[in-house]
Amino acid sequence: MGNKAIFITVRTDSKRLPHKALLEINNKKVIEYVIENAKKSKKSDLIILCTTNLSEDNILCEISNKHNIKYYCGSVNDKLDRWLGAVNKYNIDFFCTMDGDDLFCESLFVDMAFEQYEKNNSDRFIVQCFWIVCSR
Repeated sequence: MGNKAIFITVRTDSKRLPHKALLEINNKKVIEYVIENAKKSKKSDLIILCTTNLSEDNILCEISNKHNIKYYCGSVNDKLDRWLGAVNKYNIDFFCTMDGDDLFCESLFVDMAFEQYEKNNSDRFIVQCFWIVCSR
């Protein structure tokens, strides 16, 4: 089926909450929780942190090195271009994305998308939405 990857899309230049992926919860950065969740995938061949080529995002590359995952630095304004650059650099055939600030993205759901890709042997766009309903 070719190379399958999880792309963690993240940058530090957030408008509403700057540096949100670098905020700490229990002495661990948000992005580190996301990386840990991605590493639980049983279907991914590679995890790649996709960030921008701005110098302020170098810290994200350092974090990816610390966690032994790959990274790609690309366009500041176009994450699709970043994804394409990572696809080309790492020879990726299919990828799923996780947002670098999404603490609730589970590798189980990502693996379900990989399974759908493997089952259908397709090169179409697969979108899976999972809603968690919380009641009080």
